[in-house]
Amino acid sequence: MIEAGMKEWKIPGLTTVVVKNCEIVFSKAYGIKDIHTKETVDENTLVNMGSTT
Repeated sequence: MIEAGMKEWKIPGLTTVVVKNCEIVFSKAYGIKDIHTKETVDENTLVNMGSTT
């Protein structure tokens, strides 16, 4: 679902984290940081934050 949304909305890279009861239950990075260098997103990549509850 995430990768399909990235293609549809033309998002080169993102990270996702799911927190339940103050604990991280899922964390994953997807895609690339820069469309020119093709460097991949990882756990140390700084991104603009959005939140959905």
